[in-house]
Amino acid sequence: ATLKISLCSNMSDSADPVAASATAGGASQSRRSSNMSDSADPAAASASAGRASQSRPGECISVFARVRPSQNPSEGLSLQERAVELRVARADEGEDDKYSYQFAEVFGPDSSQEQVFNRMARGLVLGALDGINCSIFAYGQTGSGKTHTICGGKGDQKRSATGSWGIIPRTLGAIFHEIDRRCDGVHYAVSMSMIE
Repeated sequence: ATLKISLCSNMSDSADPVAASATAGGASQSRRSSNMSDSADPAAASASAGRASQSRPGECISVFARVRPSQNPSEGLSLQERAVELRVARADEGEDDKYSYQFAEVFGPDSSQEQVFNRMARGLVLGALDGINCSIFAYGQTGSGKTHTICGGKGDQKRSATGSWGIIPRTLGAIFHEIDRRCDGVHYAVSMSMIE
């Protein structure tokens, strides 16, 4: 048996709301989708992701949020394990308006790249090796941290999958590590393409 894993990345630093995307696919058994956003703006900080086990049973799309660190964090922003709560002062000095946005998981400013990958993407990547189609994409306003989450930070990118590596380099490492680990008699062919 042969299983082909294809990774496709479309990255842009433009104002286009779909700024980064990574897709992995194989034989179609089911479809899972994962989307992640890094933003201090909770309305823009949502993402779809496809790990049904991390969301409500029976769902194929999950929504994650990642809130970027800020030198001046909003006092009206409160992060919960699965919700972003926002308190907005009213112009008429009445009671503040309160909003709550629900997510499969919320990653706060102190979340590491490794935590984000392990909690949001690792299951999808390993599922792709089993023939399950999946997709991960990030969106949010310009400067919200999409490229940092998907590609990683700037600087020294050593061979180790530690530090500031984003979802794409961690995905490649996980794919090859898992292929080496498996003794299932399957021939794996891996190909990539990238559009920027």
